[in-house]
Amino acid sequence: MDLLASLHLDALPEQQTRTSRPSVAKALTNNPDIKLGFDACCTCAAPDVSVKCKGCGRVSYCSNKCRKEDANPPDDESQQLGHGSVVCALLRLCDNDEDVDEGSVGGDQKDDGAMEASRDRVRSEFESYPATLANVLMGGPAYQDVITHQSQGSGTLTVHIVGASAGVELWGDYQSNMFSDPDTDVYEAYAEALTDLVEMHNLEKIHLVFVGPDCPKKNVKQVKQITCYGGEGGGRKKGNKKSPCLLIETHKSNYDAAYLKNGPEFGSRSAGNCSPPPTANIVVFFNPGFTCSDYSWDGALSCIPAGVPFLVTTNTEMEAVADCQYLLVQNFIDALPQLVTDIINGDESGGDKQDDGEVQEEDCGIFFGENPFAGMRVRQSGNMANDVFVKNRWMIGGVRGEGLFGLKRKSLQKRQQMDSSPVKEKEDKKKKRKKLKGNTKKSNPALI
Repeated sequence: MDLLASLHLDALPEQQTRTSRPSVAKALTNNPDIKLGFDACCTCAAPDVSVKCKGCGRVSYCSNKCRKEDANPPDDESQQLGHGSVVCALLRLCDNDEDVDEGSVGGDQKDDGAMEASRDRVRSEFESYPATLANVLMGGPAYQDVITHQSQGSGTLTVHIVGASAGVELWGDYQSNMFSDPDTDVYEAYAEALTDLVEMHNLEKIHLVFVGPDCPKKNVKQVKQITCYGGEGGGRKKGNKKSPCLLIETHKSNYDAAYLKNGPEFGSRSAGNCSPPPTANIVVFFNPGFTCSDYSWDGALSCIPAGVPFLVTTNTEMEAVADCQYLLVQNFIDALPQLVTDIINGDESGGDKQDDGEVQEEDCGIFFGENPFAGMRVRQSGNMANDVFVKNRWMIGGVRGEGLFGLKRKSLQKRQQMDSSPVKEKEDKKKKRKKLKGNTKKSNPALI
């Protein structure tokens, strides 16, 4: 991120609210819903929030003493930064970004270089959805087989974006104030982002189905032509003069067996999309919050067949780790990526598996890492005032139910059928037990 480079940061300092102080730990135990820095002092958790940070005005304390203590550098590098200069600088950007987001900047108000930078950050967050979708599908090894298969077959790639919301993945008319081209809309943004994918794989059509209870009230069905500028065929099948296109549908509905069988359960059906959706070739979840108690994803995940590639984005590394654990418990994936296991076990050396933030697909067939196509807008957590995040900053992906252990079980069974030697069988089992032991999930207090 250019923003991090400008602040001389190698990585975004996500969880920086200090919670190890005894009074804070006790307050969180008694009331897990307490919001440090908002309705309780960010330093000691006292209910008095009469003092605010003088720099950003976004973190509250009970006294100047607590405010100064929170700004002091940590005792060692392993501790949270608290409300140091870096966190304060990031939070100062939030005011301008929120003004732009809410459209409250009018006339000459704050109309300077700072607000232009803010517009760029807010716009980049919206653009991160089509950018992530297009670039990860185009470059991710987990998706190439199914895309090639669809290209050589029907010519149509169908992607379900599950849990989609109006104003988020579907940002509506917001772009009229954000994009230099006033005619650009959310659907054209997706069409433009997916152009290279269509051209690279010679696809005739990409069908995006956005589904979720927070989708627009009126179900939408739109077709956007995709203009290809190079490449053999330009996204067209040989002998077919029809231009490639993007078909977008929005379905206000839960994603479950009933939806896949009967179509959307809510919203206007005047758009003609009351029939069941087409079978998904790839399933995408943007910031689903799998472990959030406000949502239940069990039914949605159970509807996705084994062998279907998936992509999940999250806002923070902690969320990404928790979501990986949830997918493992749900038998959606067969094993945790080694990097996730290292993080859970407190082995920081696991980060050496990534070079300069590069996302790598591990032996278990699941990739995990930072999303290079996330936006630049930094947001403040609503629960811990010194915690910050960037939407879609982390991602998990792979093929549903085709992880390392599923494949190894099949391979092991085949070898055992070919070689019934007791010694050989014993060696295979020993190797399997050793691998399983290395990926055992352990409790992580930070995730509880």
